Amino acid sequence: MSINRNITILIVEDEAITAIAIKGDLEKTGYSICAIVSSGKKAIVEAVNHNPDFILMDIRLPGQMDGIDDAEKIKEYINSRILFMSGYDYQQVLTLFAFFSKDPVIYPLFPPPRSN
Repeated sequence: MSINRNITILIVEDEAITAIAIKGDLEKTGYSICAIVSSGKKAIVEAVNHNPDFILMDIRLPGQMDGIDDAEKIKEYINSRILFMSGYDYQQVLTLFAFFSKDPVIYPLFPPPRSN
């Protein structure tokens, strides 16, 4: 029996191979994936339909809005926790959040680069 079996996650990722890999890793540890979507527009619909516990949101998505804009829109409807994923480097992520997010929580998987 897994302690994660009741936790649902929506994956928002436009790279299919990445989305499938994330889904597989999460399911192996007992999480339930309610949907995988590749755009912010679909993410908003699926988030409202499923009301997941967590949303893994890519920052760079196709369309007029990016993942941060989409997350802010989702927050108007539901209160899921949103974790951002990005291929951007650390400084680019900080810059994006400074411009687009009111209350960012940033947890880098790698430490920020050291300044000399």
